[in-house]
This record gives sequence, C-alpha cells and structure tokens, in this order.
Amino acid sequence: MTMLTLLAALAGCSGSEPPRPPDILLVVLDTVRADHLAVYGHSRDNSRQLAALAQAGVLFEDVTAPGAWTWPSHASLFTGLPPWQHGAHQNPEVLITASETAWSKDKLDPELPTLAEQLAAAGYRTEAHATNDLLAPELGLTRGFAVAKTYDNDVETVAAARAALQVDDPRPLLLFVNLLNAHAPYTVAEKIPFAAQHQATLEAPPAWLAPMVRTESEGALSVDPDQHVGETGVRADMAWHAGQLDIPEEGLALLRDLYDSDLVGLDLGLKELLDAWIGSGRSREVVAVTSDHGEYFGEHRLLQHCCTTYTPVLGVPLVLAAPGRIPAGLRLSDPVQLQDLHPTLLELAGVVTERPARSLLRPIEGEPLAGPIQARAWRSVRWAQQAGGLYTDSYRYHREGERVVVVPDAGVPQLYDLSADPMMLQDIAPQHPEEAAAMAERARASIVDRESTGMLMALDDETIQKLREMGYID
Repeated sequence: MTMLTLLAALAGCSGSEPPRPPDILLVVLDTVRADHLAVYGHSRDNSRQLAALAQAGVLFEDVTAPGAWTWPSHASLFTGLPPWQHGAHQNPEVLITASETAWSKDKLDPELPTLAEQLAAAGYRTEAHATNDLLAPELGLTRGFAVAKTYDNDVETVAAARAALQVDDPRPLLLFVNLLNAHAPYTVAEKIPFAAQHQATLEAPPAWLAPMVRTESEGALSVDPDQHVGETGVRADMAWHAGQLDIPEEGLALLRDLYDSDLVGLDLGLKELLDAWIGSGRSREVVAVTSDHGEYFGEHRLLQHCCTTYTPVLGVPLVLAAPGRIPAGLRLSDPVQLQDLHPTLLELAGVVTERPARSLLRPIEGEPLAGPIQARAWRSVRWAQQAGGLYTDSYRYHREGERVVVVPDAGVPQLYDLSADPMMLQDIAPQHPEEAAAMAERARASIVDRESTGMLMALDDETIQKLREMGYID
C-alpha cells in the first residue's frame, strides 16, 4: 500500500461511532528525536510514513518525554505518571558490579495500574511486541499484556505484530509495538547515499573512530558509541565526554548521517506495520506513534542518551490518528507530555467516563493543558565514575511557557529560553538569577522523588547479555 493509499484509507473514513471500543495501535519508535525527522522540519527525507499518518490525524509539534531513556519513559507511557511517581528509573545510589546479577534500576510500582491492565479489564485483547529487551515481560514494564515478547530485530517484531492482526478474536485489540532501528549502533545502509558515503571511512577508520566500528550479523558496518576505548574499560561516549577521546566535528556529522539513515529504515518498518493495520480492516481505528526519548550528537558534549534533561533527548514526536473521532491534518504547537497519551487512549477507548485533565483531546479541541512541563533524570554511579562532568549529578526539568529551568541536585540551576534557544545550549541564568532561583524552587517543590521501591531486579545470564549489547550494562 502506498503512502497516498494509506492516507486515503485513514483520512477518508468518517461517520458514526463504531459499535464497540476501537482497536488501538500504539507504536514507540525508540530513540527518535523529533527535530531529526522531515515531518518536524529536518532536511532529510526520512519520515514519509509518519507524515502520511500526520495528514490523517494530529501531529503534536512540542512534546516532552518525562525521562531520558527507555525505562522511565515507557513506564510513564503505560501509567500516565512521571518517573518520580511510578518509581521505574535509575537508582542513583546503587553500583552493581559485573559479577552480580542484580540491576541498578528500580521496578515499576506493582500497585499502579497500567494501560494494558486497564484496557484488559474493559474487555480488550492485549499484545506487546518489542525489539528493545527492556520490554521483556520478566522486567515488568509490560505488565497487563496477555502476550508480551521481545525479538532480535525490527523485522521479527513487525512480523509478530502483523501476525497478531490476523488473530480471529471479537474483542477490541490493544497492540503495542516498539521498534529499535534508530538506537545505536548506527549502521551504514548502502542504498542511502548520505550513509553509504561513509563506507570507506568505516573500512579504514581513523583512530577516534576505530574503537566504535563493529560488523553486524548481516555483514554491514556500524558505529557503536557503547564500545570501550582501548583497555580503559570506558565506553567511547563516556570517554569523549570526559575529554579522553577526540571526536572531530566531521565525526559528529558522520554519526548524524548514519542516524538519519537509520530513521529511514525505521519509517519503512512503520510503513509495513501500518499497511498490515489497514489491510486487516482497521482503517477507522486509533493509531498513536511516538518515541520514548531522543539522542545527543554533540550537544553539551554528549552522545547517545540518558541521565540529563536537555531538548535533544527529551523532544520526541507524537502523531495521533482516530478517523471519525478527531480531525485530520492538524498540527498543534501546544506543549504536551509523552505520558498525556495514556489518559487520551483511555478516553478514546471509553474506559473513563469523564475527560481526564491531561487528555490530548483537550488541546485538539482548543483547550490548552494546564500546569508545567516536567522531566527528571537520575545519575548512574558507574557513568559518574567513568565520565564525570554532567554525569555526576541528577536533574529536574521544569518548563513554564518558553522558559525552562534545569535544576541539578547538587549544582547551580540553569535557565533557558526555548523561543531563542530550542536546543538549550545557552544558559541565561547569570543574566536572570532571580527568575532562575524562583523557577528552581518551584521545580524542587513539585518534582518530589518518592522513596525508592528498593526492588532491584535479578536478571538471568541471557537478559544480562542482551542489555550489555544495548549499552545498559557495562
């Protein structure tokens, strides 16, 4: 099915409400920063399918994730709560050695209802298919899904999701899919010119690049900042932040090229998934596509993601299509949060009888959402040891209008003006000390950490190895 056919199928349907709750497709394009997508203004043609979906529904231009990596952000998506309330985040006081089987992350609070549990209680069939192993059922984020599985690559994940669409079951369906193609390592794709141009460089890499080059199972070359530099035991991204590895500007441009190329592959996977969704007769149902976090490519001398709260890692895409329920072709500039999708889907499913305070249907109908935009990041003990710098602290992010304050737990608050500095590169707190201090106080008062659940997870050897390959365990 072509992009135009998909658009016609989604946008051309209207009429009365269906006789039963809608099927819901919820897709997380893991590790996608909004400003690197063409549909959000990027120069590279890498998001045709998302653009088609946006024409069939609503694109939110200003979306903030509540956390800087998979674990806290998915937990927020599934509960509607920020990380300091649901508890699933980095435990900043725990250092797990390589010989131990526990993992220094707190579990999702088992008392909190999840989206899957709420919809299952309302009669939904629930399935989750993911490429990211942090969504393995034994880790707890996918609690409530009757079927929850992880796969080695996006091709397998999409195939499993397509198979779920063919199940003969009269119940409405919640299908969650996580696709990981944008996550490091960044691969040289020979059919994409701005990626293929770097093939020769990776075949004979300069000194700064050599530690990061790896060969994938299918033979393609890739760049992985998780790889360790020399015998230091320090990852390349950490070594660069600490000034132990020199990456020139052309090196950062190479990483951005490969990432943009991976986004093309990700969009093709989304196309295959949506083609199957429409082909299964679900053109009038609900589709939501978003991301859990973005990625750094040199801003604040950072690579990849986690443990900080600046726009490159918090600014994510969000497109919502529900033909016959919400208008098509809207682009909304209202600031919203990733977890606002949770109450929105409950409302569209008819699970809640009154409109939730944070439902995205409010701004769609012209009513701005109240309250600040907030996020939180906790330090990793090991990364603080390896890299120092920004990794030595934890952070609160608090936005009011176009002003954002970033409040380190132990450092000096930073102030940013998003209207002039959307990537948060110029701290203006020295010019506005009173404003920074007042906003920082409001941030500390409202972003209040709950006591740690104290439920560190014991992992089997296979899970440890998968998380190590993804850079979550050193």
